[in-house]
Amino acid sequence: MDEKKAYEKKAQADLDLMQARLDELKAKAAKAEAQGEIDLQQQIKDLKAKRDAAQERLAELNKAGQDAWSDLKGGFSKAADDLKAALDDAASRLS
Repeated sequence: MDEKKAYEKKAQADLDLMQARLDELKAKAAKAEAQGEIDLQQQIKDLKAKRDAAQERLAELNKAGQDAWSDLKGGFSKAADDLKAALDDAASRLS
């Protein structure tokens, strides 16, 4: 498997894992008290936007040719890191 395909496969697995964490946070938010739920629902909305941005970067990466993909890799990595940090923050607030 070439480096681009291996990176794409890992990136998709990372996004899938973060989606599972987002789903878990949504379930916990549903159980939260009224005000906490309102705050958490906004945070989940923000997390979904970050997830969508990371997914868009991955789609761009998938469409890129062999020469251009390394330039796009940094954009995806930043979007994925932002999403992971936001998920970690949200999870810590629920603990």
